[in-house]
Order: sequence, then structure tokens, then C-alpha cells
Amino acid sequence: MYRTILTAFAALIVVAFAAAANAQTVTVQQTQTGSTASILDGFQTRGEALLVPNGVTRLQQFTVRLAGNVTPVVRAYDNTTKVMGAVLHTGAPRSGAAADVVTVIPAGGVAVTPGSYIFIGATQNAAGQSGTIELRAGNPYQDGEAVDLRNGADAQLTGYDAYFFATFGPEATPVPTLSEWAMILFGLTLAGGAALYIQRRRLTA
Repeated sequence: MYRTILTAFAALIVVAFAAAANAQTVTVQQTQTGSTASILDGFQTRGEALLVPNGVTRLQQFTVRLAGNVTPVVRAYDNTTKVMGAVLHTGAPRSGAAADVVTVIPAGGVAVTPGSYIFIGATQNAAGQSGTIELRAGNPYQDGEAVDLRNGADAQLTGYDAYFFATFGPEATPVPTLSEWAMILFGLTLAGGAALYIQRRRLTA
């Protein structure tokens, strides 16, 4: 009886940790810097159009290098027509003249489609405010490019990429925590112990 319970316990632990191990992530990045592009009236939104890797369904976090009064943002992007789509996530507005690496972790991640494109970057906090985003000439990231929104019309910054990190992963799958497993196994242990005790009492009667 106890051997059966211990075997079940070991199997459940293996399942729990295997599920966690299978939650793989994919990070694409362009870490070189070299110049900045202004974000201000007339150039409201600037950043990077990038390819969503195969096998992932969530943008788990992203990083850009910003300065000034701007807000990190994720948008849909049509790489065929080169047009930004709907806003998928907006980070916390920031301020300050000094350039800083800003990492945004959307709660639950942002739903994305493998093989499609998205835009990550920043937009003005409000009309009349300004800031910058860090770029690099030479197009070091081959699966995308820097783009901007100029007076409501999209444009490509040919030969440039934004500084960025983007981490993708699968959709979160609810897995019982070890505390939940412990409660289940504790109940099984008690039931098994009681059954064993009753069986021994009958044999000695």
C-alpha cells in the first residue's frame, strides 16, 4: 500500500516539473546602439517591426531604450502593406531626459500569431511632449526593421533597427502547484494508512 502511494507521489512530482520544463521561451534581440530617433509631434510613434517566432503564442516581455516623455507600446503590424494595426498593449508612461533601458512585462503576456509581425516601440505621452528611441544603422536584425508613424501615416526607417529584446513563449497552462499536490497526496496517505490499520486489526483479531 505504502509503496503504491510513494510511486504515485514520485510520478506526480515528475509530471509537475516536466510541465514547467516544457514552458520554453524564445528571445529575439538587437542590442547594438548608435543613434536616436525623435518621438514628437509629427513623428508620434517609433520602434521596431519584428517577426514572431514559430511555436509561440505570447509576447511575454519586451525591452527598448527610451528617453523623454514617451510610453512603451505594442501594436499589430502588417509586413505586407507596412502598416501598423491595433494597439495590443500600452506600458507605463515614463519621463526624464536621460536614456534608459525600459523593460515591459505585460500581465499574462500579449497574444501573438506565430509567423506574423508585431511592432514594439514607444509613442508620445501627449501632444507637445517629446522623447527618443535608440536605433542602430546597418539593419543588424534581419527579420524586421525600424518603422514610425508620421502624422498618421506609416513609414520605414530604411537601414535601421531599434535597440530591443522581445521574449516569446507559449500560452500559460494551469498546472497544479506543489502545495495542491501535497494536499492530494496527504489525503491519499491518510486513507492508505487507515486502510492498512483496519486490515491489520482484522488479521490479528
